[in-house]
Amino acid sequence: MLDHGDRLTVIAAAILEHQQLHPDMSKQESYNAIKNSLPASVTDGAKLLYQSMLDHGDHLTVIAAAVAKHQKLHPDMTKLQSFDTIKNSLPASVTDGAKRTYQSTIGDRAIGDNDEKWNTRYDELIEYKRVNGHCNVPRNDQANKSLANWVMKQRADYKKFAADNTTSMTQDKITRLDSLRFEWNGREASGDEKWNTRYDDLIEYKRVNGHCNVPYDYQANKLANWVKKQRAEYKKFFADNKTSMTQDKITRLDSLGFQWVMKKVAAKGSVMKTTKKKSPQKKKSSQKMKKKSLKKFPKKKGIETNSSKKTR
Repeated sequence: MLDHGDRLTVIAAAILEHQQLHPDMSKQESYNAIKNSLPASVTDGAKLLYQSMLDHGDHLTVIAAAVAKHQKLHPDMTKLQSFDTIKNSLPASVTDGAKRTYQSTIGDRAIGDNDEKWNTRYDELIEYKRVNGHCNVPRNDQANKSLANWVMKQRADYKKFAADNTTSMTQDKITRLDSLRFEWNGREASGDEKWNTRYDDLIEYKRVNGHCNVPYDYQANKLANWVKKQRAEYKKFFADNKTSMTQDKITRLDSLGFQWVMKKVAAKGSVMKTTKKKSPQKKKSSQKMKKKSLKKFPKKKGIETNSSKKTR
């Protein structure tokens, strides 16, 4: 099984060959032309990493030069050791994304990184994110049960790694997962347990009904109330008001095709609120009151008017 370093070499060689035939093309243009015809051994993860290298090209050159300079002064250090030493003193123009990408190309793969199963699951996670927009595979997702268990294991191994306990997790794996914006804290990163439970319920509702517009008379009305609350919190979020809504929650709901603003015409299966009309009985009573108010009050006995005084 090829590791990322070997895969990147395969990609670079294919681009070089293509550029010899098309010298007017840039690396990016050549890569776009040949990426779908690369050997099956080149995984989506390697392609993603190579694209990241193209995006951070100038920054990676700055990092590589700094690492080479440091290694001349400290020839006993590896590239990774030199990078760890100088990464915090790099110019401010060098982004964190460029640092992560550079570390991915030199990271230590000695322990378990060539494991075929890990790389297979990693590639599945890339595809899952492409479709859903995030890496938070729900535990009750029957279609991706193995991937959900793998994601949970990565989070558990990450905690062991941080505590210096024995684990199959490595810095390179962490870097590769970071490149996908992997959430190491899992459910805590997106809110409380209750929110995630309702989110999982909504996934199941959409699977059965084909949409996320839970009607008010739905048997599990807690889900309907929750959906309504998300729309209210969404408005607060973009008004910069205090809210429990986060960008990650928005991304996760967007991945389900969630409608933030309901249209006047309800979707199939949803129930719209209607304004109450006055009953005919109430309407008649209000008309009677109006007529009474228009009648003149009768003259009281014993009170003379100016006109009656003149006729005397």
